[in-house]
Parts: sequence; structure tokens; C-alpha cells
Amino acid sequence: MEKVFEASSGLEAHLVRDLLERAGVPSRIDGEFLTGGIGELPVGNLVTVRVAPEHVAEAREIIADWEQQRLAE
Repeated sequence: MEKVFEASSGLEAHLVRDLLERAGVPSRIDGEFLTGGIGELPVGNLVTVRVAPEHVAEAREIIADWEQQRLAE
């Protein structure tokens, strides 16, 4: 599995994962439960969304479109 998105929170990771799943791209969230260790773990890049290598390009395109829409709003 390859990282396609670094989320600022578990909620954001779930939004992206749901977006990918609706588009037919299987994905998973890694590091979601590490955020509880902030203060003992280095902060940053803890929560990521990952997809299989064959879906990386498609997932990145979907995420880029989503980010563009967010900026436009």
C-alpha cells in the first residue's frame, strides 16, 4: 500500500477514504490511533490514507480534484 494523503486528523482521513471508496478505489487509514500519543510521539504525518500501487494515480487525481473544490469554496 502506498501513501496518497497525509491527513491533519482522523476525520479528514475518513473524508478522503470515503471519497475514494465512492469512486471505487479501495483504501485504508493508517496511524489514526497514534494521535492519542501526541506529546509522546513526534507530531505530524501520523494519519495517512493508503491505496494499492495500481490505484495510486487515480487516487491522487481524485484527491487533487477534491482539494481544488475545497479551495474554490
